[in-house]
Amino acid sequence: MDVLIHCNKISTTKAPVYYLNRFDDNNASLTKQTNIMEKTDSNIKVIHYILQKNLEPEKEKMILNRLYEFDSITRLFNTGHFQKTKLKPLYYTKFNEILKTTDGLRYDFSENFFNPLNKVAYQLFKEGKTKQLEKLFEWEKKEKVKKVLIKDNLPYHVAPFLEEPYRNIRVPMLAIFKEDHFYNNKYYLDFMVYGDFIDQITDVIIRDREDVNLEYSIPVQVNRSGHGQLEVDLELLDQLPSSSYAMFLRYNDYNKINIRKLNENQIEYQKRDFIFYTTIHSNVGLKVK
Repeated sequence: MDVLIHCNKISTTKAPVYYLNRFDDNNASLTKQTNIMEKTDSNIKVIHYILQKNLEPEKEKMILNRLYEFDSITRLFNTGHFQKTKLKPLYYTKFNEILKTTDGLRYDFSENFFNPLNKVAYQLFKEGKTKQLEKLFEWEKKEKVKKVLIKDNLPYHVAPFLEEPYRNIRVPMLAIFKEDHFYNNKYYLDFMVYGDFIDQITDVIIRDREDVNLEYSIPVQVNRSGHGQLEVDLELLDQLPSSSYAMFLRYNDYNKINIRKLNENQIEYQKRDFIFYTTIHSNVGLKVK
C-alpha cells in the first residue's frame, strides 16, 4: 500500500506469468496452510495501519474497500468452509471485530461495495439476521440460474427467501438473449442489456473453454436503450479451431458478462457445424465442429 498510494499509473498484462496449483493433493499450498481466523487478524492489523496514515478520503475508501468487502465479507462468509463449519458464531465474532474498526470513519464504508450482494449481507448482519445471511450465501453458490427481475430498466436477482427490502438484489449488468438467426453467411444475435454501464460495452469475446489464450474479439453495437446486435461472418468462425467456446460481453475495459439464452441455433458452413447453444447456466455458448 505504501507503494501504491504514490503511483500515478498502474498497468496490467494479459500474459500468463504464473500457474496456480489447485489440485486437492497439494497440501503445501499457502491457502491450505492459512487459518481464516489468523488471516482476518492480519487484515485487522492492516486496516489499523491504513487508518493511522490519515489519507484523503477517496484513497482511503479504495484501499479499505478491498479489506472490508472482499477480505472480510467474501472471505469469511462466501466460502465453502463457512457453509460446512459448525463454528459459525466464531465467524460472526471475528466480523464484529472488523466492524469496530469502522467506528471513526468519515463515510459509510458499505456505500463503496462493488457487489450489491455484500451490502445485503452487511445489512442482514447488522440486524442480527444471521440465518438469512447464511441462506443468502448458500443460495449464491447453489442457485446458478437465478430468477431475474427488471424494474425501472434496472436488473435484479430475486432471493425469494429474503424479506423486503432485501429480496431484490441489484445486479450491476445483465444481458438477455432475444433472438438469433443465420442469413447470407452471417450469424446475427439480438439481445438486451440492463444495468449501469451500457455505454461502456465494446465487444463480444469468444474464448476457448480449454485454452484461455485462444480468445477472439468481435465489435458489437448497443444503443442507449440497451438493445444490442452481434453480427459475425461465417468465414471468421471458420477460422476457429474445433472446440467449445464461452461468449462474453466486455465493458469497462475488462469486466465481462454472459448473455442468458434459452434455445439453440445451428448451421453447416464449409462442411463444419456452428452451434450457438444454451449452457447449463443459461448463457450463450458456441460449439465449432
